[in-house]
Amino acid sequence: METLRGTGPRVVRYGDDDWEVLGLPEASPIFRVKADAEQWKQAQVALLPKSRLPRMRSCLCCGDEFQSEGFQHRMCNPCRRLGSDVAGMAATISGTRLRRVTR
Repeated sequence: METLRGTGPRVVRYGDDDWEVLGLPEASPIFRVKADAEQWKQAQVALLPKSRLPRMRSCLCCGDEFQSEGFQHRMCNPCRRLGSDVAGMAATISGTRLRRVTR
């Protein structure tokens, strides 16, 4: 199982001594204590509709389970990286012939 880094709701350092929450629709206030930022993040995540909450999904490419951020996130990060490395070079089988398909 893979965990996402840098995409979902998360607490990050803001400046030298402050903290903020990124990855939410609501703009975050700046917090002096990390625990306060974590508490605010949890309260904001609880307000999100169920369809927007992260959940476990199977990757459309390899089938491995990963934590998805929503309907737009259907491939795990390794498959997503692989896809960007070979963009435009996807091949599909059409009958008995191999046909190259560009996206």
